Amino acid sequence: NFLCAVYGEEKNYGVAFSDLTTGEVFVTNVHERQRLIDEIARYSPTEIVLSCEVFKNTKLRDELRYRFSSAVEMMKTEIL
Repeated sequence: NFLCAVYGEEKNYGVAFSDLTTGEVFVTNVHERQRLIDEIARYSPTEIVLSCEVFKNTKLRDELRYRFSSAVEMMKTEIL
């Protein structure tokens, strides 16, 4: 039961996963779109939260929704 958060621009992404049942958190960064997809696939999150920049990438956003059948949302505010 994972929650996923993705931040990035172009081909550099930071991705974090939180296990909602245990409280464990896993964080990594990837430098390719396909590596991002592969990393998300390892955890099969039920919800994916995207930074504004990532959310604007409609092709990636739609692929995430389709491949993982997850709720895909945009972060309401950016954390500095």
